[in-house]
Amino acid sequence: MASRLWTVLGVGLLLNPGLAPPALAHTHLVRSEPAAQAALAAPPRRFALYFAQPIEGAFSRYLLIAGQDSRQWPLAADQPAVRHPVAVSGPLPELKPGRYVLRWSVVSLDGHRQEGRIPFTVR
Repeated sequence: MASRLWTVLGVGLLLNPGLAPPALAHTHLVRSEPAAQAALAAPPRRFALYFAQPIEGAFSRYLLIAGQDSRQWPLAADQPAVRHPVAVSGPLPELKPGRYVLRWSVVSLDGHRQEGRIPFTVR
């Protein structure tokens, strides 16, 4: 009888992913604008990050670092939209030709922090 109960519970979890434990909700970066390792002919005016799962915008941080002199700019991002809670974007400062790294740190809805770096070059 007990094994039948576990079987029913297991099938229920498979058929209804909303019942899965929250630890499965970790997010990761799906894509970015500018893309990692991009060599851009013109400087971008904005950045955009797209994640696999919704993020908590209030606990997210973004920083742009200039490779040539290590100058840093904290970046502001729009709060994730209700319709698209997996995407964030924001303005970039006026960029001169050179190498840059966009560092991001976000918190997924399950409370886990994820971090990454996106290097790119403006020609």
